[in-house]
Amino acid sequence: TEEVTVELVGEIGPRAPRGEAPVRFTATTLKMPAGQTTAMLRIRAANGLPPGSEYTLRLRATGLQQGKWKVMSETDLLVMVPGT
Repeated sequence: TEEVTVELVGEIGPRAPRGEAPVRFTATTLKMPAGQTTAMLRIRAANGLPPGSEYTLRLRATGLQQGKWKVMSETDLLVMVPGT
């Protein structure tokens, strides 16, 4: 297993910010060394998100298989802001 990079692609869906709209979620790209099977990607939310609101974020992991084939996997996750 080679090094894997995990990143927040961004917010997706019809409510996602467009154009010059401010980004509501950020995360520092994570590099997982070869052989590591778990990690924690910290996602930060902007201040002032309405309580009870939901957002869909896309994460992407990329790496090389056998040192020559690019492998990519994406997953979407639902983020719910606590509150009433």
